[in-house]
Amino acid sequence: MQGGALMDLGVYPLSLMRLLAGEPEEVSATGRFAPPLPGEIEGVDISLSMAFRFPGGVLGHSFTSMEVTEGVTTTLTGSWGRLTTTRPYNPGGNDLTAHLTRLENHPDGPGEATLNAPTGGGGAPSMFRHFNDAMAGTAELRPTPEQTIAQADAIDRINRAIGQRFD
Repeated sequence: MQGGALMDLGVYPLSLMRLLAGEPEEVSATGRFAPPLPGEIEGVDISLSMAFRFPGGVLGHSFTSMEVTEGVTTTLTGSWGRLTTTRPYNPGGNDLTAHLTRLENHPDGPGEATLNAPTGGGGAPSMFRHFNDAMAGTAELRPTPEQTIAQADAIDRINRAIGQRFD
Protein backbone atom coordinates (compact mmCIF):
# COMPACT_ATOMS: atom_id res chain seq x y z
CA MET A 1 0.00 0.00 0.00
CA GLN A 2 3.06 2.24 0.01
CA GLY A 3 2.06 5.76 1.12
CA GLY A 4 -1.60 5.01 1.75
CA ALA A 5 -4.77 6.77 0.62
CA LEU A 6 -3.22 10.24 0.64
CA MET A 7 -0.25 9.43 -1.56
CA ASP A 8 -2.11 7.03 -3.85
CA LEU A 9 -5.38 8.93 -4.36
CA GLY A 10 -5.67 12.04 -2.19
CA VAL A 11 -2.98 14.02 -3.98
CA TYR A 12 -5.31 14.56 -6.97
CA PRO A 13 -8.13 16.44 -5.22
CA LEU A 14 -5.52 18.27 -3.13
CA SER A 15 -3.79 19.44 -6.30
CA LEU A 16 -7.09 20.54 -7.85
CA MET A 17 -8.09 22.52 -4.76
CA ARG A 18 -4.68 24.24 -4.67
CA LEU A 19 -4.94 25.03 -8.39
CA LEU A 20 -8.35 26.66 -7.94
CA ALA A 21 -8.03 28.26 -4.50
CA GLY A 22 -4.31 28.80 -3.78
CA GLU A 23 -2.26 27.50 -0.89
CA PRO A 24 -4.20 26.36 2.18
CA GLU A 25 -4.06 28.66 5.19
CA GLU A 26 -5.42 25.95 7.49
CA VAL A 27 -5.31 22.17 7.19
CA SER A 28 -7.14 19.61 9.28
CA ALA A 29 -7.43 15.91 8.61
CA THR A 30 -8.34 12.64 10.21
CA GLY A 31 -7.53 9.18 8.98
CA ARG A 32 -8.16 5.51 9.50
CA PHE A 33 -5.11 3.28 9.44
CA ALA A 34 -4.50 -0.28 8.31
CA PRO A 35 -2.88 -2.66 10.78
CA PRO A 36 0.91 -2.65 10.40
CA LEU A 37 2.42 -5.24 8.09
CA PRO A 38 5.10 -7.54 9.51
CA GLY A 39 8.21 -5.49 10.25
CA GLU A 40 6.36 -2.16 10.22
CA ILE A 41 5.76 0.04 13.25
CA GLU A 42 2.43 1.41 12.03
CA GLY A 43 0.06 0.93 9.12
CA VAL A 44 -0.66 3.41 6.37
CA ASP A 45 -3.77 5.57 6.07
CA ILE A 46 -6.50 3.72 4.21
CA SER A 47 -9.25 6.34 4.54
CA LEU A 48 -8.68 10.04 4.91
CA SER A 49 -10.89 13.08 5.40
CA MET A 50 -9.22 16.43 4.74
CA ALA A 51 -10.55 19.95 5.28
CA PHE A 52 -8.92 23.21 4.21
CA ARG A 53 -9.39 26.95 4.51
CA PHE A 54 -7.90 28.85 1.59
CA PRO A 55 -7.34 32.59 1.03
CA GLY A 56 -10.54 34.59 0.75
CA GLY A 57 -12.41 32.23 3.08
CA VAL A 58 -12.71 29.47 0.45
CA LEU A 59 -13.29 26.07 2.03
CA GLY A 60 -12.32 22.71 0.57
CA HIS A 61 -13.01 19.14 1.65
CA SER A 62 -11.95 15.76 0.32
CA PHE A 63 -12.66 12.21 1.39
CA THR A 64 -10.25 9.65 -0.03
CA SER A 65 -10.31 5.94 0.66
CA MET A 66 -8.73 2.70 -0.42
CA GLU A 67 -11.65 0.89 1.25
CA VAL A 68 -14.51 2.43 -0.75
CA THR A 69 -15.03 1.67 -4.43
CA GLU A 70 -18.05 3.81 -5.29
CA GLY A 71 -16.22 5.93 -7.86
CA VAL A 72 -14.75 9.39 -7.99
CA THR A 73 -16.66 12.65 -8.25
CA THR A 74 -15.68 16.25 -7.71
CA THR A 75 -18.12 19.00 -6.84
CA LEU A 76 -17.26 22.68 -6.97
CA THR A 77 -19.86 24.86 -5.26
CA GLY A 78 -20.04 28.63 -5.44
CA SER A 79 -22.56 31.32 -4.62
CA TRP A 80 -24.11 31.11 -8.12
CA GLY A 81 -24.07 27.39 -8.74
CA ARG A 82 -22.42 24.00 -8.68
CA LEU A 83 -20.26 21.98 -11.07
CA THR A 84 -20.05 18.20 -10.59
CA THR A 85 -17.69 15.97 -12.57
CA THR A 86 -17.28 12.22 -12.77
CA ARG A 87 -13.86 10.62 -13.09
CA PRO A 88 -12.03 13.98 -13.02
CA TYR A 89 -8.56 12.51 -12.47
CA ASN A 90 -8.62 9.74 -15.11
CA PRO A 91 -5.77 10.76 -17.42
CA GLY A 92 -6.53 8.25 -20.15
CA GLY A 93 -10.30 8.36 -20.26
CA ASN A 94 -12.48 10.02 -22.86
CA ASP A 95 -15.53 10.20 -20.64
CA LEU A 96 -15.20 13.35 -18.55
CA THR A 97 -18.74 14.56 -17.88
CA ALA A 98 -19.54 17.78 -16.04
CA HIS A 99 -22.98 18.75 -14.83
CA LEU A 100 -23.54 22.47 -14.22
CA THR A 101 -26.41 23.70 -12.04
CA ARG A 102 -27.09 27.46 -11.91
CA LEU A 103 -28.88 28.58 -8.74
CA GLU A 104 -31.80 31.01 -8.48
CA ASN A 105 -29.51 33.98 -7.73
CA HIS A 106 -27.37 33.49 -10.86
CA PRO A 107 -27.54 36.59 -13.15
CA ASP A 108 -28.96 34.39 -15.94
CA GLY A 109 -31.40 32.64 -13.59
CA PRO A 110 -31.54 28.97 -12.70
CA GLY A 111 -30.60 26.31 -15.19
CA GLU A 112 -28.76 23.09 -15.85
CA ALA A 113 -26.37 21.80 -18.48
CA THR A 114 -24.32 18.66 -19.01
CA LEU A 115 -21.00 18.90 -20.81
CA ASN A 116 -18.94 16.04 -22.22
CA ALA A 117 -15.29 16.81 -22.78
CA PRO A 118 -12.71 14.62 -24.46
CA THR A 119 -9.66 14.35 -22.25
CA GLY A 120 -7.16 13.47 -24.97
CA GLY A 121 -4.45 10.83 -24.84
CA GLY A 122 -3.36 11.46 -21.27
CA GLY A 123 -1.71 8.84 -19.12
CA ALA A 124 1.95 7.99 -18.67
CA PRO A 125 2.97 8.35 -22.37
CA SER A 126 1.65 11.93 -22.37
CA MET A 127 3.52 12.74 -19.15
CA PHE A 128 6.78 11.31 -20.50
CA ARG A 129 6.41 13.29 -23.75
CA HIS A 130 5.80 16.48 -21.78
CA PHE A 131 8.81 15.85 -19.53
CA ASN A 132 11.04 15.18 -22.56
CA ASP A 133 9.78 18.37 -24.24
CA ALA A 134 10.47 20.37 -21.06
CA MET A 135 13.99 18.96 -20.78
CA ALA A 136 14.58 19.82 -24.46
CA GLY A 137 13.45 23.40 -23.75
CA THR A 138 10.40 23.26 -26.05
CA ALA A 139 7.80 23.29 -23.25
CA GLU A 140 7.49 24.75 -19.77
CA LEU A 141 7.75 22.16 -17.02
CA ARG A 142 4.34 21.47 -15.43
CA PRO A 143 3.92 21.50 -12.57
CA THR A 144 6.67 23.98 -11.87
CA PRO A 145 9.29 23.10 -9.25
CA GLU A 146 7.69 25.71 -6.96
CA GLN A 147 4.25 24.11 -7.37
CA THR A 148 5.73 20.69 -6.64
CA ILE A 149 7.36 21.95 -3.43
CA ALA A 150 4.09 23.59 -2.34
CA GLN A 151 2.24 20.30 -2.98
CA ALA A 152 4.82 18.43 -0.88
CA ASP A 153 4.37 20.99 1.91
CA ALA A 154 0.58 20.55 1.85
CA ILE A 155 1.01 16.74 1.94
CA ASP A 156 3.37 17.08 4.91
CA ARG A 157 0.81 19.25 6.74
CA ILE A 158 -1.89 16.61 6.16
CA ASN A 159 0.39 13.81 7.35
CA ARG A 160 1.16 15.77 10.53
CA ALA A 161 -2.58 16.36 11.09
CA ILE A 162 -3.34 12.62 10.95
CA GLY A 163 -0.26 11.61 12.90
CA GLN A 164 1.39 9.80 10.00
CA ARG A 165 5.14 9.61 10.49
CA PHE A 166 7.86 8.84 7.98
CA ASP A 167 11.13 8.29 9.83
